[in-house]
Amino acid sequence: MNIPIAVVISASCFIFCIGAFAWFKSYINKRTSREAVLADIRDEINRLLIRLDETTNRDVSIIEDKEQTLRILLTEIDKKLKVYAREMDRSVTNEKLYRELGASRRNLGENAKTPDSPPLPVQKTAVSAEKTAESAPVSNASPGEQIRQLALAGFSSTIIAAKLGISISEVDLTLNLTRRYSS
Repeated sequence: MNIPIAVVISASCFIFCIGAFAWFKSYINKRTSREAVLADIRDEINRLLIRLDETTNRDVSIIEDKEQTLRILLTEIDKKLKVYAREMDRSVTNEKLYRELGASRRNLGENAKTPDSPPLPVQKTAVSAEKTAESAPVSNASPGEQIRQLALAGFSSTIIAAKLGISISEVDLTLNLTRRYSS
Protein backbone atom coordinates (compact mmCIF):
# COMPACT_ATOMS: atom_id res chain seq x y z
CA MET A 1 0.00 0.00 0.00
CA ASN A 2 1.56 2.86 -1.25
CA ILE A 3 -0.14 6.02 -0.31
CA PRO A 4 0.96 8.93 -2.27
CA ILE A 5 2.79 11.62 -0.36
CA ALA A 6 0.30 14.24 -1.41
CA VAL A 7 -2.47 12.43 0.43
CA VAL A 8 -0.34 12.13 3.57
CA ILE A 9 0.58 15.79 3.47
CA SER A 10 -3.01 16.76 2.83
CA ALA A 11 -4.24 14.59 5.69
CA SER A 12 -1.63 15.97 8.08
CA CYS A 13 -2.51 19.55 7.08
CA PHE A 14 -6.17 18.74 7.58
CA ILE A 15 -5.48 17.33 11.06
CA PHE A 16 -3.28 20.35 11.89
CA CYS A 17 -6.02 22.75 10.75
CA ILE A 18 -8.66 20.93 12.83
CA GLY A 19 -6.34 21.03 15.90
CA ALA A 20 -5.53 24.72 15.34
CA PHE A 21 -9.23 25.48 14.93
CA ALA A 22 -10.06 23.69 18.17
CA TRP A 23 -7.24 25.45 20.04
CA PHE A 24 -8.19 28.95 18.74
CA LYS A 25 -11.85 28.29 19.49
CA SER A 26 -11.06 27.37 23.11
CA TYR A 27 -8.71 30.37 23.39
CA ILE A 28 -11.37 32.74 22.08
CA ASN A 29 -13.98 31.18 24.36
CA LYS A 30 -11.71 31.69 27.37
CA ARG A 31 -11.00 35.31 26.46
CA THR A 32 -14.61 36.18 25.72
CA SER A 33 -16.30 34.13 28.39
CA ARG A 34 -18.41 35.83 31.03
CA GLU A 35 -15.88 35.12 33.74
CA ALA A 36 -13.00 36.61 31.76
CA VAL A 37 -14.96 39.73 30.84
CA LEU A 38 -16.17 40.15 34.43
CA ALA A 39 -12.61 39.69 35.74
CA ASP A 40 -11.35 42.39 33.35
CA ILE A 41 -14.14 44.75 34.39
CA ARG A 42 -13.47 44.07 38.10
CA ASP A 43 -9.76 44.78 37.65
CA GLU A 44 -10.50 48.05 35.87
CA ILE A 45 -13.01 49.10 38.51
CA ASN A 46 -10.54 48.28 41.30
CA ARG A 47 -7.85 50.40 39.62
CA LEU A 48 -10.34 53.26 39.25
CA LEU A 49 -11.38 52.96 42.90
CA ILE A 50 -7.76 53.06 44.03
CA ARG A 51 -7.12 56.22 42.00
CA LEU A 52 -10.36 57.75 43.27
CA ASP A 53 -9.40 56.98 46.89
CA GLU A 54 -5.96 58.53 46.41
CA THR A 55 -7.44 61.65 44.87
CA THR A 56 -10.11 61.90 47.56
CA ASN A 57 -7.56 61.53 50.35
CA ARG A 58 -5.40 64.23 48.81
CA ASP A 59 -8.40 66.56 48.38
CA VAL A 60 -9.62 65.91 51.93
CA SER A 61 -6.21 66.77 53.34
CA ILE A 62 -6.15 69.98 51.31
CA ILE A 63 -9.64 70.90 52.54
CA GLU A 64 -8.65 70.17 56.15
CA ASP A 65 -5.61 72.43 55.79
CA LYS A 66 -7.77 75.20 54.34
CA GLU A 67 -10.31 74.72 57.14
CA GLN A 68 -7.57 75.04 59.77
CA THR A 69 -6.29 78.19 58.08
CA LEU A 70 -9.81 79.63 58.02
CA ARG A 71 -10.29 78.87 61.71
CA ILE A 72 -7.07 80.71 62.53
CA LEU A 73 -8.14 83.67 60.39
CA LEU A 74 -11.59 83.74 61.98
CA THR A 75 -10.02 83.75 65.44
CA GLU A 76 -7.83 86.69 64.46
CA ILE A 77 -10.81 88.49 62.93
CA ASP A 78 -12.84 87.93 66.10
CA LYS A 79 -10.03 89.48 68.15
CA LYS A 80 -9.82 92.44 65.80
CA LEU A 81 -13.60 92.88 65.85
CA LYS A 82 -13.57 92.92 69.64
CA VAL A 83 -10.88 95.62 69.57
CA TYR A 84 -12.89 97.51 66.96
CA ALA A 85 -16.09 97.23 69.02
CA ARG A 86 -14.21 98.42 72.10
CA GLU A 87 -12.83 101.37 70.11
CA MET A 88 -16.29 102.17 68.76
CA ASP A 89 -17.68 102.14 72.31
CA ARG A 90 -14.81 104.37 73.36
CA SER A 91 -15.51 106.66 70.41
CA VAL A 92 -19.20 106.89 71.30
CA THR A 93 -18.26 107.62 74.91
CA ASN A 94 -15.81 110.30 73.74
CA GLU A 95 -18.44 111.85 71.49
CA LYS A 96 -20.85 112.04 74.42
CA LEU A 97 -18.11 113.57 76.53
CA TYR A 98 -17.36 116.16 73.83
CA ARG A 99 -21.06 117.00 73.55
CA GLU A 100 -21.27 117.40 77.32
CA LEU A 101 -18.14 119.55 77.26
CA GLY A 102 -19.63 121.63 74.44
CA ALA A 103 -22.85 122.01 76.38
CA SER A 104 -20.99 122.94 79.55
CA ARG A 105 -18.86 125.38 77.54
CA ARG A 106 -22.01 127.00 76.21
CA ASN A 107 -23.37 127.07 79.74
CA LEU A 108 -20.06 128.54 80.86
CA GLY A 109 -20.46 131.27 78.25
CA GLU A 110 -23.97 131.97 79.49
CA ASN A 111 -22.82 131.90 83.11
CA ALA A 112 -19.98 134.26 82.31
CA LYS A 113 -22.53 136.81 81.14
CA THR A 114 -24.20 136.79 84.53
CA PRO A 115 -22.08 138.65 87.08
CA ASP A 116 -23.31 136.65 90.08
CA SER A 117 -21.61 133.34 89.28
CA PRO A 118 -17.87 132.89 89.64
CA PRO A 119 -16.01 131.55 86.58
CA LEU A 120 -15.47 127.81 86.44
CA PRO A 121 -11.86 126.66 86.79
CA VAL A 122 -10.20 125.52 83.59
CA GLN A 123 -7.77 122.62 83.60
CA LYS A 124 -4.44 124.03 82.60
CA THR A 125 -2.93 120.66 81.72
CA ALA A 126 -5.41 119.89 78.94
CA VAL A 127 -5.29 123.39 77.50
CA SER A 128 -1.52 123.63 77.69
CA ALA A 129 -1.17 120.15 76.17
CA GLU A 130 -3.45 121.11 73.28
CA LYS A 131 -1.51 124.33 72.69
CA THR A 132 1.76 122.42 72.85
CA ALA A 133 0.37 119.81 70.45
CA GLU A 134 -0.69 122.54 68.06
CA SER A 135 2.75 124.07 68.21
CA ALA A 136 4.52 120.69 68.01
CA PRO A 137 6.33 120.35 64.73
CA VAL A 138 4.94 117.59 62.56
CA SER A 139 7.06 116.58 59.62
CA ASN A 140 5.81 115.58 56.21
CA ALA A 141 6.20 111.95 57.26
CA SER A 142 3.46 109.36 56.94
CA PRO A 143 0.50 109.59 59.32
CA GLY A 144 1.79 106.55 61.19
CA GLU A 145 5.16 108.20 61.74
CA GLN A 146 3.51 111.46 62.81
CA ILE A 147 1.37 109.55 65.33
CA ARG A 148 4.45 107.79 66.67
CA GLN A 149 6.40 111.05 66.99
CA LEU A 150 3.58 112.80 68.86
CA ALA A 151 3.07 109.78 71.13
CA LEU A 152 6.78 109.75 71.94
CA ALA A 153 6.49 113.45 72.75
CA GLY A 154 3.94 112.46 75.41
CA PHE A 155 0.67 113.51 73.81
CA SER A 156 -2.53 111.55 74.42
CA SER A 157 -4.50 109.78 71.68
CA THR A 158 -7.20 112.44 71.87
CA ILE A 159 -4.77 115.29 71.30
CA ILE A 160 -2.95 113.45 68.51
CA ALA A 161 -6.27 112.74 66.78
CA ALA A 162 -7.29 116.38 67.04
CA LYS A 163 -3.90 117.57 65.75
CA LEU A 164 -3.86 115.24 62.74
CA GLY A 165 -7.59 115.40 62.01
CA ILE A 166 -8.21 111.66 62.35
CA SER A 167 -10.27 109.54 64.72
CA ILE A 168 -9.06 108.45 68.15
CA SER A 169 -9.61 104.84 67.13
CA GLU A 170 -7.18 105.24 64.23
CA VAL A 171 -4.57 106.70 66.56
CA ASP A 172 -5.02 103.91 69.12
CA LEU A 173 -4.90 101.25 66.42
CA THR A 174 -1.72 102.73 64.94
CA LEU A 175 -0.08 102.93 68.37
CA ASN A 176 -1.08 99.35 69.20
CA LEU A 177 0.30 98.09 65.89
CA THR A 178 3.49 100.09 66.38
CA ARG A 179 3.97 98.59 69.84
CA ARG A 180 3.27 95.09 68.55
CA TYR A 181 5.76 95.36 65.68
CA SER A 182 8.44 97.05 67.78
CA SER A 183 8.38 94.31 70.41
